[in-house]
Order: sequence, then C-alpha cells, then structure tokens
Amino acid sequence: MPSESLGFCGECKSRVPAGYAVRGNEVFFQKTCPDCGTNESLISQDADAWQKKRELWEGAPERKAVSCSMNCDQCKIDHAPALMFIDVTNHCNMDCPMCGFSLRGMGFEFNPPMEYFEKVFQTLTMMRPRPLLNLFGGEPTLRKDMFEIIDLARSYGIDCQITTNGLRLADEDYCRQICEANVGLRLAFDGTDRDIYVRLRNKGDAYDKKMKAIENLKKYSRRKHTLIACMADGINDYNLPDMIRFCYENRNIFDELGIIPLYENWKPGEFEVAVHTTAEDVERMVRDSVTDGGVEFIPAGMTHWLAVMRRFFSKKPDLGLLKFAGVHPNCESLTFLISDG
Repeated sequence: MPSESLGFCGECKSRVPAGYAVRGNEVFFQKTCPDCGTNESLISQDADAWQKKRELWEGAPERKAVSCSMNCDQCKIDHAPALMFIDVTNHCNMDCPMCGFSLRGMGFEFNPPMEYFEKVFQTLTMMRPRPLLNLFGGEPTLRKDMFEIIDLARSYGIDCQITTNGLRLADEDYCRQICEANVGLRLAFDGTDRDIYVRLRNKGDAYDKKMKAIENLKKYSRRKHTLIACMADGINDYNLPDMIRFCYENRNIFDELGIIPLYENWKPGEFEVAVHTTAEDVERMVRDSVTDGGVEFIPAGMTHWLAVMRRFFSKKPDLGLLKFAGVHPNCESLTFLISDG
C-alpha cells in the first residue's frame, strides 16, 4: 500500500498514510494510523469493474497522478471545480438515519448569515470558469431567505441549483415561486413505492408529498431537473425498473437520474442493512433493470474530452463546463439511456 497519499483515520481523524487493498473481488480503502492501527472501508464489491474504470480513465492529462497530502491550501494543482456544494443550513424537515448533515448528525446549529454567502460568492467570481453552485443542507428550502441567496449569487454571475427532499414543493404556492425563480432542482426520490420511504427514511408520508411536489413541478416548471435516488441492495433495488420508467414518463421535467449508493453513516442500533451497496452494485442494478441489456458505464471523468472540444469551438470559457469532467475514475460513472420512441 503506497504511503505517499494521506487520509483521515476513521478513529482519531488524524492524517495518516492511505491506499487501496484488493482482497478477492472486494476493494477496500485502508488507512494506517500509528495510534489506532489499520482501519478500512469497503468501496467496491466488483474489483474487475473498479479496475477497468482506472484503466479507461486515469485522470485529466494536465493533472498527472500525484499523491494527496490533504493540505488543500498548499496544493499546487489547479483544482478549478466545476460543481460546488455549499451548506446553507443544517435544519431539516426529515430525520433520515443515514444523514450526517442535519442538526442531529452534526450536533450544532448551522445557519450562516447573508454576509457569509457574500464572501463565498466574491471568491467564486475569481474562478474561471465559474462553478455551478448547489445549495445544500440540511434542507435548503427551510431558509426563509433562500430566494435572497439565489438573487445574491446571480448578481455575481453564479448559476444555482438546489438539492432538496421536495417536501416543501408539495405546497403549490411555494413550488410556483421556485419555478418562477427558474432554478434547477436535484430532487431526492428513492422510488415509486411508499414502503421504501418507511424502510429507508422512517417517513412514509414523504412519498405522498414528493409525488405532489412532482405534480406541481409539471404544472409550473419551465426547465428540466434531476432526480437523485439513494439505492440500497435489499431495500429499493427491486423498484429501479419502475424508477427508470417513471423518469421516462416524466421526461418533460426530468432528464437525469442520479443514483447514490446507501452511505452507512448511522450509529449502531439506529438502522441495519443485510448487505453493503457500492457504486458497482448500483451499476449492476441498472443493467438488470433494462430489459434489452447492453448497458455499459464509463468513468464520468472521460467527459473531459467533450469539454476540450466544446472550448475549441467557442471563446466562451463557461461553454466547456461539464459537472464531472476530469473527476477521479472511481468517483462518478455514467451511462446514457436513449428511448426507442
């Protein structure tokens, strides 16, 4: 295991040597702490697929593979983020067991004042191209001044999205205001079965509110949005074919389905799963969900080449902005599902 790269110890949080270990068909991220010993996390249950991504895409050519010291402020590599998440609050109207970004999970209140966002946006204006900003939480829609935050960002020429559980969008008047603001949404939606939300989110009525929110979006939205699903083997994997069909049926407002493996971030006794779910497991679920098969995933970082081509034909720097261009080969993967009409 290489010692040049560092990671945070899972126990004491110190910066310690880190690297990958492959055992059988499983891949682990290992951190070796002189005080706490070795601790590791399972990151893949398909070592061949995990490795294939690294062979297809090693990283953007101008960013040769280097070790990470975890000293971001001293790093000489031009990071130039294309997508940036900013927490606007840690209050939430749900209490999901796997969430570490809520007031319960963090243990302190976080509601920064407008002056905070002013400083952040001033810094972002110095980046070229300017990143796409995602308002995150907690639940961003709980902030009474969220529209003011959006207006402030736009005054600096920064485009915004909102990652939301969608519950407030069940209020037709509030959803109309969101749509009139013409802001993109990343709407959390874990399946088309109400029981999924009982099992995964401890809140069965969340499904009803999300469905109402989607109906409101269909009524008022002037743009397309993204559905974000948290997927877990043995919990909602059976529903993925219906999820894909649901996206297609609502293609007038959704053009992207993002699927995140269930992140095991709960305390003992709060939540249990029978099996782990990793990125390659999600890819398998998608392949199994498409009747005709033939689904192949590629590392999303490969879209770097699309950005290069787009910039070549335009002097506008923002034209080359692609959310995941150049990312780590095992960070994000993607496939394109095209309807047969």
